[in-house]
Amino acid sequence: MQISTELPGTEQDIAIFTDDDLLLSGTIKDETGTALDLTDCTLKMLIKQDVTQGDADADATATVSVVTAGDGTITIDLDDASLEPGREYEYSAMILFPADYATERLREKQMTFLQGTIVDCRRAATRSTS
Repeated sequence: MQISTELPGTEQDIAIFTDDDLLLSGTIKDETGTALDLTDCTLKMLIKQDVTQGDADADATATVSVVTAGDGTITIDLDDASLEPGREYEYSAMILFPADYATERLREKQMTFLQGTIVDCRRAATRSTS
């Protein structure tokens, strides 16, 4: 699945139908469409059933990897084993800019670059009684 992740906060809803890892890839761009330089930036994705949960209490996380820092390209790898079949979750992917970032207004700022819902459409395992 390809995504366009442009600041501020692109919304992308995701449905999971099979037992598999979910791999997203895209380019983080600013409001003018220019790819952000992700050198020394920290990226994370949190998945929660309740958006009021603290970050430390997130139900799951995904691995956000920078592919090419200067081109703003990333991948997001989510192992759906941490999600419950039949549940809906809210997620947000964030970028934290370092204190010495080239664009002064972004220094030490955290911004959401992708958000939405993840619906785990897998069916919960049913038990047979015999």
